[in-house]
Amino acid sequence: FLYLVRHGQYDAGAPSDDLLGNGLSTLGKRQAKKTARAFEHIPVSAIHFSTMRRAEETTEPFLELFPEAKPHRTQRLWEAIPCLPLRHPDYFIQQHTPVQLQYQAERAEKAYEHYFKRTHGEDKHEILVSHGNLIRYFVCKAMGADPGPWLGMESYNCGITRITVH
Repeated sequence: FLYLVRHGQYDAGAPSDDLLGNGLSTLGKRQAKKTARAFEHIPVSAIHFSTMRRAEETTEPFLELFPEAKPHRTQRLWEAIPCLPLRHPDYFIQQHTPVQLQYQAERAEKAYEHYFKRTHGEDKHEILVSHGNLIRYFVCKAMGADPGPWLGMESYNCGITRITVH
């Protein structure tokens, strides 16, 4: 089982001087604690999380609750524009070069291929703490749907999506 968790609320308007972005707001920290508690009775074996600040801070209560779970910090789960929808906002093109967009699309596809595969032996319960764009893309791909409409899907702070990989 894969549990996709979007990071908690963060202050998107605060200035950030690096690629790792901003940390969680006070509300975001409360969201992260409540979300971690939703997993109390699940035998979590691994926690994979983006190294972007808001995802790392969201992961902290999970690591406290599941000290036996293997933590995996990775840039593989960074936010991305996984593919351009047919009707996309102009800022996608204004803020990213074609090379950057291609790189992000390739990274999103590689991340999907890395995490969405069957396990051998007993069932595993793994949490992926990531970002809305990537999670929406993963959901489209897991359902066998065209990933193009990912932008039209909703993704809420600390929302949980459970996917069973058969």
